[in-house]
Amino acid sequence: MTNITLENTLDHNFKPLKADNKVLPLNVSENKIVYPKNPTDTYEVVNKKYVDENSGSVMKHYMDWHYNSANLSSTNTFYANTHIDDSGVSSNINTGISDYNDVEHSDIWRVIRLAKRIPYSGTITKVITHVESTGASADSDIEVGVWIASISGLALNTQHPTTTDVAIDNLAKIDFDFDTATRIIFNETTSFNATTLTESDFMFITLRRTSGTDGSSFNCHTTVLYDGST
Repeated sequence: MTNITLENTLDHNFKPLKADNKVLPLNVSENKIVYPKNPTDTYEVVNKKYVDENSGSVMKHYMDWHYNSANLSSTNTFYANTHIDDSGVSSNINTGISDYNDVEHSDIWRVIRLAKRIPYSGTITKVITHVESTGASADSDIEVGVWIASISGLALNTQHPTTTDVAIDNLAKIDFDFDTATRIIFNETTSFNATTLTESDFMFITLRRTSGTDGSSFNCHTTVLYDGST
């Protein structure tokens, strides 16, 4: 029978436990038990120090956009809505964007009014979205675009003209092909043109209808998942 013993008197100092005079990887005091060893086996327990040093302080974050009753009246036009208003969309952002390859928008006000601030730096991992077609046009092709706008080149505490150019980048485009009216399509992607997100930059979501005769109306809910700092 194996005997587990403590070599010295139990007090506030940590002392190793022994089994048949062999030191175990457990230290005990009057009110704590400590496992000081780093794990080498899949099912081995770990201590708080190891977890803190190896977790990298990575946190899971998400950003959400709801577009309700979006009237995409013009084809090949980019639409977005204000980040505080889920209803309807505006084509203001289209002035300054012509394609998904664009890297600069000519009027910063058209972007930041329709964008959300990125709260933490990180890496985008997935975009989950769906589009509901409620209009009369059965054959409609819809694109959901995920973009960032970088303000790193703009000085803080400085009066910038509202027409200042701002760097933009399309991270992803997700296509929805409707051939029947009043339908919902769910989609997601983990494929991106770029993945880096920077704290204090902006992110915005665009909708664009490329075919169909009736742009009214569409509902869209887009969720962006990313790994970031705390």
